[in-house]
Amino acid sequence: MDIYKNFLGAATDINNSEKRQLIMALGSPEEVYKARAEHIEKANVLDKVKLKRFLDFRKGCDISGEAERLEKMEIGAVFFDEDEFPDELVMIDDAPYVLYYLGHFPQAGEKRVAMVGARYSTGYGRTVTIDIAKAASSAGYVTVSGMARGIDRACHVGTLEAGGVTYAILGCGVDICYPPENSDIYVEIKKKGGVISEFYPGAAPIPQMFPRRNRIISGLSMAVLVMEAREKSGSLITANIALDQGKSVYALPGRVSDRLSSGCNLIISQGAGIITGREQIMAELDNLSGYKHIPLPADIQKAPLLDQNEKVIYNIFEYDPVSLDEIQRQTHLSIMEVISSVVSLCKLGLIRETFLNQYIRIG
Repeated sequence: MDIYKNFLGAATDINNSEKRQLIMALGSPEEVYKARAEHIEKANVLDKVKLKRFLDFRKGCDISGEAERLEKMEIGAVFFDEDEFPDELVMIDDAPYVLYYLGHFPQAGEKRVAMVGARYSTGYGRTVTIDIAKAASSAGYVTVSGMARGIDRACHVGTLEAGGVTYAILGCGVDICYPPENSDIYVEIKKKGGVISEFYPGAAPIPQMFPRRNRIISGLSMAVLVMEAREKSGSLITANIALDQGKSVYALPGRVSDRLSSGCNLIISQGAGIITGREQIMAELDNLSGYKHIPLPADIQKAPLLDQNEKVIYNIFEYDPVSLDEIQRQTHLSIMEVISSVVSLCKLGLIRETFLNQYIRIG
């Protein structure tokens, strides 16, 4: 981890734009750290109050110790000027200076969909959210949410149960599990996805941080699904941010008398797409992502391109992911035979990898 970049990441009294401006004015994060106070003042980026706070912080900051502390905690960092920084976030309003993470970091080319909604959700909302999250994960989509109670939790749970990849964007440091009762999925998300935040590790969850994390949830995603929401809620803030970012927004309708459906019904009336079921929304996502279903042979046993091992393996696949270990267990083939046949079936467009060593039938 670059100790000078992380030094600016830890400087919480200056915002993302000011950090970039200081770097542009002085040349690099290292120069910002080493510059004399009058040179920082002449950059004309910080007012007198912020300048004093920044200089006091710099004086007391153990930059090497901080970087070592985060590395010991296995916390990674991707800064705005690095190749790994998501392209989708470069141009959003108040683009993050840095993203800290535990687990895995978003990769280029992932098809991500956000699912957000009420913390105090209904059984109906949670059930539909879990169902759609499972379907999306099984089809190779990565889900994004905020690990809050209710709908956010249901999104992560559905994805994890399907063996998929999910990212939790936090309104606090990545080393803090909030709310505490989500400690079970917090642990699993770190293993099978990633916990991500622009806030420095150790930052406590305070109300003003949560609206800020919403722009990252929508920014990382090609579409935002609002599963339940009141008319005035954080979920509708996320939906509006997504529209400003040019993303597609869909909402789950509900009865006009249900307060938790009033926000969804409102944005549907204003032009948001409507979620009418799992198959319908999956078709919408496939259309957005450019994915096209490949027609399968009417009788796979007569498909001339497949050898015997490939036919046996293909017949195992349904529409839920199957691991290489499970294929080997069912077929009693060697692992090399399994891998060879799976690679061949992928090239033929009959199956595809949805996440690491997990495959699904196409069609």
